[in-house]
Amino acid sequence: THSLHYNLTVRFQGGSVQSRFFADCYWDHQLFLHYDNHDKESAKPQELWAEKPLGTESWDTEIWELIEHGQNLKATLAEINAQQEQKGGSHSLQETWGCKIEEDNHTRGFWNFHYDGEPFLSYHPETRSWKVEPSSAQTLAMEVKNSWDADGIQSKVYQAHVQGELCGRFRRYQVSWKGSSLSCGASAQGNLLSPAVNVTCGEALEDTISMTCWAFGFYPQNISVTWLQDGEPQSQDTQQSWGVFPYVNGTYQTWVSIRIPQGQEQRFCCYVGYRGNNSTGLVSCGEPGHSCRSFQPGESVTPGGERGEALRLWYPECNKPAFKDCTAA
Repeated sequence: THSLHYNLTVRFQGGSVQSRFFADCYWDHQLFLHYDNHDKESAKPQELWAEKPLGTESWDTEIWELIEHGQNLKATLAEINAQQEQKGGSHSLQETWGCKIEEDNHTRGFWNFHYDGEPFLSYHPETRSWKVEPSSAQTLAMEVKNSWDADGIQSKVYQAHVQGELCGRFRRYQVSWKGSSLSCGASAQGNLLSPAVNVTCGEALEDTISMTCWAFGFYPQNISVTWLQDGEPQSQDTQQSWGVFPYVNGTYQTWVSIRIPQGQEQRFCCYVGYRGNNSTGLVSCGEPGHSCRSFQPGESVTPGGERGEALRLWYPECNKPAFKDCTAA
């Protein structure tokens, strides 16, 4: 299967949206274009296989659209922050959009947003509406969703630009890059890269708290991430999984969120199973200083009983600064 994937991030700091933004473009999970609007030299193909088949006009189109997306995303972040009671602080908004081939060989566009690193909104073409994702900014996301669904402009943008223009470009790239050498990044190294993991705890909302387990920097992309309560895996209905997406240098990232009663954090931990190198490391949980230590045995059994995967248990420490040994039973 093939995919065309874009990530763009803008930030709010010092009372205003920052003028600088960054964008990364991926083909089949491999970076082919990085753009920093304050560094014009960065706007060039990252790999030879991406540079040769396409002319200057195609790259000009890519850059122009990234600039347009950046301006629109900065305006969106300004509008979102204007709806909050507390106007200060530092915030970020990430837009992810692209096109991929489904199992039936049809193309399908995707489009979603993350606010302060947490899932925020995702577009559902079946209902032509936005879905609010579980997060500490859920109330804010609902306000934005209602506004976007009411005017219908975003739905038209999806049909015309994401599903239309972008998926059309995806097909053209697929033809242009057919047979090109895409064995770059981590895949060319032939290495198994174990994930780093970060557990974040969102703000309390109606006596519940959102916890997100983010695994990143791993290769290849096969991984299992789930939340455990008292050592028992939670059902898929209680968790929100976001799939596996490109990270950097040909590696991957994924995250899984769960909303639990406030005060019950110590009963939950994040399980990450991966066929990679065993390691021990520190994992940040929420605010600076709110961390836990993870311990990973050399071999273990996953909740499904399969041997050979590396078992990691990460316990959140959302309420107080502390270190805790997360030893696997």
